[in-house]
Amino acid sequence: MVVKNEQKRLYDMIRDFFNVEIEGRRSAGTMRIYKLNMRRYITFLAQTRRILPQNLTFVDFCAKSIVAWQKSLLSEGTSPSTINNYTVIVREFLRYAALRDPSLQAKYNEVISLRKLKEEEDLTIRYFSRDVLREILKQCDRSSTTGHRDYVLMVLMFDTACRLQEIIDIKLSDIVFHDNSDVIYIKGKGGKKRIVGFTKETEEILKDFIARRHAHSPDTTPLFYVQDRKGNKRALTSSSVQKMIKSYADKARKNCDFIPEHVSPHMFRHSRAMDLLANGVDFPLIGQILGHTSLNTTLIYAKADMEMKKKAAEKAALTEIISCPEQDEKEDVENFFAYIGL
Repeated sequence: MVVKNEQKRLYDMIRDFFNVEIEGRRSAGTMRIYKLNMRRYITFLAQTRRILPQNLTFVDFCAKSIVAWQKSLLSEGTSPSTINNYTVIVREFLRYAALRDPSLQAKYNEVISLRKLKEEEDLTIRYFSRDVLREILKQCDRSSTTGHRDYVLMVLMFDTACRLQEIIDIKLSDIVFHDNSDVIYIKGKGGKKRIVGFTKETEEILKDFIARRHAHSPDTTPLFYVQDRKGNKRALTSSSVQKMIKSYADKARKNCDFIPEHVSPHMFRHSRAMDLLANGVDFPLIGQILGHTSLNTTLIYAKADMEMKKKAAEKAALTEIISCPEQDEKEDVENFFAYIGL
């Protein structure tokens, strides 16, 4: 892989930043998140500039591009608090770069002058109806290995209201089928463990999936996996699931105009919470299902519920039931990210 001097200057410094400045000072989990967020930012810059990531330089790392990234994330439904967390690593990297190269100090000063997005802006609950879920699920080709996996993943994500990372972390050993209560042992935020249940319909779908896709898999195998060339079953990444869901939603939207413009994995969690609320489940129990430690966190759904009821009342008389890059280029990009340690 050929990298020009200006590009090499940027990416050598990124590699040194993680290997020298961050390594050993942060936990493995934090290190993984930092690298993922840096990769997100670089990917956004490359897509915006319509060039390959390896062609970016320090010119592209600026306050203007960070603001554009923040706006893009907001439009996709990402919360302000999450966006603030995403941008931490970019500021930290530019601080390190300015110490190494004083000519970058002005760029760093420009970036640290940016204000954090206000947390209180994050009040909107983005969710969808069962009709939307039904149409998205219809797009899965359940006769194919990938389509079958994607279908079961989305059903389980909605039914359990688990976070994306919680879903992709599930191993076969975490699932227990009992006569009266089928459960999954979940490792949630901050390493907190909880038990989640699921419906009889999901049980049948899940048992069929395991029988067909995990006939000889050891208990440590990820429930949802991708198989590499050597036959190893590796857990899906959060970014691959995000792209998968977006793809199915975009496909569904071509025939159904009520599909939201932006459908994210976290919307499945919000949507299930609203679904439970609409079906009479009280807030404390919803909080337990979601793994909330505080009832105040769960009460954010109260306002959304009132808005939902108001809209339903207004439309009640009219409401109807609706049934509803090239491979070589990809490899170059992946080789490049491996080259810089991301």
